[in-house]
Amino acid sequence: MTPINYTDIKLQSLKEELIKYEFKLGLLSDERNEHLRDIEDFNLQYSLRLGCLVENILHLKKEILYRKTSKQKKSKDKYNEDRKLYQDTLNTISKIKQTLLDLEHTLKLIHKDDPSYDEILNVYNELQEELEKLAESLKEQENDLEKTKNTFDENVFKEYSDTKTNYEKFYNEYEDIKNNEDNSIKISDSDKKELKKLWKQACKLCHPDIVPDELKDKAHEIIQSLNEAYSKKDIEKVNKILISLQNGNIFDLASDTIEDKELLKIKIKEYKESITKIESEIKDIKSNPTFITISKLNNWDEYFDKLKIKLENEERSLEVEIINILAEEKETFDFYHFIKKIYNIKDKDIFEVYLESSYLELEDLFQSKSIEDVEELKFELKNLILHLLEKAFIKNTNSKITNAFLILIAQKIEEINSIELMQIIFKYLPESGIKKRLEAAIIYLTEDKNSQSLNKNFNQILTLITNSTIDDDANSKAINAIANYYLTMFSQYSNRNNQINLEELKNLFINQKDNFYLLKNKYIVELLDITSNENNTQLLETNKLLVNNTNSCTIEKELITKEESDYSQKLYNLKNPSFEQIRKISVKYINSIGNPDELFVNLKRGVKIIDDENLLYKYMQSFGAKHKTKLYDSFKEILYYLKDQKFNIIDWGCGQGFATMILLDYSKNENIKLDISDITLIEPSQLALSRGLLHIDVLKQQQYNIKAINSDIDCLEKVELEFDNEYKTLHLFSNILDVESFKLNTDFLQKISSNIKSDNIFVCVSPNINDKRNSRLDLFYKYFDENFDTELISSRDNDISGHRRYEKIFEVKHIKPTMVTEVRSEMIQINNDSQDYYVNIYEKLEKYTSIIEPILDP
Repeated sequence: MTPINYTDIKLQSLKEELIKYEFKLGLLSDERNEHLRDIEDFNLQYSLRLGCLVENILHLKKEILYRKTSKQKKSKDKYNEDRKLYQDTLNTISKIKQTLLDLEHTLKLIHKDDPSYDEILNVYNELQEELEKLAESLKEQENDLEKTKNTFDENVFKEYSDTKTNYEKFYNEYEDIKNNEDNSIKISDSDKKELKKLWKQACKLCHPDIVPDELKDKAHEIIQSLNEAYSKKDIEKVNKILISLQNGNIFDLASDTIEDKELLKIKIKEYKESITKIESEIKDIKSNPTFITISKLNNWDEYFDKLKIKLENEERSLEVEIINILAEEKETFDFYHFIKKIYNIKDKDIFEVYLESSYLELEDLFQSKSIEDVEELKFELKNLILHLLEKAFIKNTNSKITNAFLILIAQKIEEINSIELMQIIFKYLPESGIKKRLEAAIIYLTEDKNSQSLNKNFNQILTLITNSTIDDDANSKAINAIANYYLTMFSQYSNRNNQINLEELKNLFINQKDNFYLLKNKYIVELLDITSNENNTQLLETNKLLVNNTNSCTIEKELITKEESDYSQKLYNLKNPSFEQIRKISVKYINSIGNPDELFVNLKRGVKIIDDENLLYKYMQSFGAKHKTKLYDSFKEILYYLKDQKFNIIDWGCGQGFATMILLDYSKNENIKLDISDITLIEPSQLALSRGLLHIDVLKQQQYNIKAINSDIDCLEKVELEFDNEYKTLHLFSNILDVESFKLNTDFLQKISSNIKSDNIFVCVSPNINDKRNSRLDLFYKYFDENFDTELISSRDNDISGHRRYEKIFEVKHIKPTMVTEVRSEMIQINNDSQDYYVNIYEKLEKYTSIIEPILDP
């Protein structure tokens, strides 16, 4: 008999139903994937074509909103202050009213003839008057409070926060896209179309949604490889995956492998749920704004071109707004544009040239930044450092200007206690005080907050910070670092309510004073005393601590007269006065009071504005010999330039008149007669300036016209630097140009150069501290070298008698208008003979445009 083939109709029906859902699921999956791919491609093109514009717009919005929040914060702080005052007044009124009630009650109880009656009544009447005044004041305060309340908007803070988050998110995504694009294969537009076609074909053959369960992971793996190859534009790999799928029969469909009716029913139900889910996803995709935009577009290029114009207009509008804000805030340097230019530089040498040209403005900007402002720049700083490392513009060994830049950035990172940035930049810093302080900060910011770690690390941290003063020749930053260490640990232990470690911390700082002299600084002593009082822990909130070197010209310029005192009598009693004899008087005085360490600590290595007479003596004792040794050697270099000439002196940051004193002392020692006409002394300390007038009077060779200007260098007016003669001017910058507390910016340089009416000699000598501080002398000299006829007389960075020295001595020659006219005539004649010289006329004459009224009409 012929066997009869039995067909299970129910099984067949379920298989056919499953095939139907497989087909639909495949179509839907293809549709969803294609829509997602279109959106991804569109977003990619959007980023590649417009990302730079969008990033800049988001940054400008963030910066504008930050500036607004700063103003809003001031208004909010003012409101809180007014509200506190208002509440205090209310409380006072309440207390007075209660006191009046008590007094009324007392007056009722005693007879008018009682001796105390009139006294109590007077108090009562006085309080009544006070109450009436407070009531009037309360009305005014209430009005002020209402006005202040209307000056700030809480929504601005949220808008700023959202914009900042969006900017940082977009920046990171955009950087990833650019990196991926850089690593992707470059293909033509026709190849891009072919790539997408091959990708779609391959996707259809390995849907994870419709393969058997045991092959889903494999399908996902292939899809992932396929998408990665697509993103990298690797058309060869996409085609290879497609061919493998077409020829390898890797994936069977679930309908081909399942022979069990119950399993088929389960799979059908699963496919139905998947279909519903994907249909919902497609619906969501189609409501996506990007998809709606894409669906309406026939030409992406045309759309992006129009959008680019719109975004460029928005960018220009925001740039105008930020320029106006910067002008209003008197900020001339845009840090963001500085960074963007660096990002476009491909060559390390060009980077260093650009850095050098921008450095003084960058330093000026950072000096003016508050800790909150630096916090705001943290994101940009991190990305900038990482970019420079990636491009190998920063290495373990760097140029002087790059080292100066790294130290500048590191000092700002130190202020905000950013452990992440500290760890990134630390190993690329040159050996310097800031490197030691960062090493100390990294230790205490990463240590376990327990008693064992505190005791173990304390000596190492204090040693590093103390040793940083050797490299920096200044202890103000070290004192700030110690205080920051203490406050950071104090805050952490307080937050954990760890009283045991708090006591150990305080005891370590108190008991180690003899081992670490910086702990004797009066600020540290006061800090320990305040934080020992539990009611004063608000110091931790209000004091971010690190000294802000911004100068708001708050010093009131006073008329300074020569010191008259017991000290002056001792000087006038000297039979043959010299610098060394004057210094010995200070040394003797310091020894007589026990030469306390805290005096030296409080000097802050000579950068402090002296407000204590004892510090005048201590400075002379500690630094007088160094000044003399270095300046004596410098003055040897300029004798030829001063011989037989009448000249003026400007002694910048003169302190007690050291540089002028030593010049007078040197000339006397060398038996040289100096023909000095006018002397201008510039110094913010009234005490030091008054003593400086005394010192010069004691050592003078003849009578001079002396002008004492009690001012910070930043606060000088151009007119104050003028002389009523046209004699040569000698500028003395002894231990001042490297000091970072004043701005060595274009404004300062032009104040000097605009007054050049004759030849000028500049003696600039400072301790050789680090490349950052040395760069101030280098760039100061470079400004004159590039803009004037300048002769470099001496440039030294060697030690002298054990004292570190960094020196620039140069002469700036004054070019008279008649000389320029002669040069112009001469060159015009040459130009008539040969056209090759034409451009050089302007190059030569423009060199003197900052000195005279230019004669550049052809």
